[in-house]
Amino acid sequence: MFEFKVRPNAFVDYLLKKTNLKNDQQLANYFDIFPAVISKIRNHRMTVSANMILLVHEKLGVPVAEVRELINESERQKNETEKWYDTKR
Repeated sequence: MFEFKVRPNAFVDYLLKKTNLKNDQQLANYFDIFPAVISKIRNHRMTVSANMILLVHEKLGVPVAEVRELINESERQKNETEKWYDTKR
């Protein structure tokens, strides 16, 4: 058994918490985007676009600089996860 503390999907989780929504489908509806976009961002198959950054800023009032920092933190956590996984092979 291992402890897994890194959350590579921290950005999407932050948005869920900030909006008090329960799942990615509700989040997609809130931002009026396709659910696949949220899924791809969560799973790091798509970067967060400038339009998405502006949506978060406009709908939630989060400063653009803070949104970018959240995205960067999520990427750092993803990289840490990959490094941890590589060392366990």
